[in-house]
Amino acid sequence: MFENALFVIPVTTSLICIGTGYYMLKKPPKSINHFYGYRTNRSMKSEEAWKFSQKYAAKSMIKWGFYYLLTTPLAFIIEPNLMWEISIALGLMFLFVFIPIFKTERALKQKFDEKK
Repeated sequence: MFENALFVIPVTTSLICIGTGYYMLKKPPKSINHFYGYRTNRSMKSEEAWKFSQKYAAKSMIKWGFYYLLTTPLAFIIEPNLMWEISIALGLMFLFVFIPIFKTERALKQKFDEKK
């Protein structure tokens, strides 16, 4: 089980996403900075956008981290060779790590770009 990339990569990455999201939700950065928090051009345009994006991104990371964790049964269903295991696992990782970013950016755009 621990040598199966379709198990190890989703479990470790999803737990990191869930843990990071939880930490960001409980201890969000107090002000706009370039070191900690959800940092994109759109999130750093205003203090209001910054605060919104920190909470939204944290909740999204937690949610999609749990969804990613649900892919671990694939490790017991699919038995490809190691190269395919790694490819599938990394593809899923890319998908589930970047969905919260796309969702947060879309929410920021809808909430703050429509005000203009």
